[in-house]
Amino acid sequence: MKRRTIFGIVMAMLFVIPVVVNAQKPKLAGTSWQCDETEFMADVGTVGNSEDILFLDKTNLTFRHVKWVQMVLEDSPREIVDEATGEVRVIKGRRHRTSRPEEAMMKGTYTLKKQNLDGKKVYCVHIELEDGPKMDLKVEGDSLISLTEDRNEPRVYKKM
Repeated sequence: MKRRTIFGIVMAMLFVIPVVVNAQKPKLAGTSWQCDETEFMADVGTVGNSEDILFLDKTNLTFRHVKWVQMVLEDSPREIVDEATGEVRVIKGRRHRTSRPEEAMMKGTYTLKKQNLDGKKVYCVHIELEDGPKMDLKVEGDSLISLTEDRNEPRVYKKM
């Protein structure tokens, strides 16, 4: 009888503990999150974007966006293929130059609410920037995943 009771309690705890842990509301105040994207483009060089979100308190945040371009090294040859004819041309690279980073700082507010996405209740962050777009992000562990993207891949912000 005692074994069945103890076994029942242990089994109940195994089901209850994950539910309680997953139901806890994430704490964003005082945390910072970053999304870095770097893309190589054959005719330009490397283009980079970095976005930082700093949650100041329970409603306010600061959003920082930095964009930069690094040109191809001088005399580094590159091949360009004409898709129509299949002709391959080798061209000389441009001189090495990094653009001055363009930086924008914006202030905004946010709200954290539980929403129903794909049949699951998850926490989502709605961000409204003073001089910029609105953003919706899904909280998934140590990541914030953008829900309002027109691109193939959503932006992923990692906790710092």
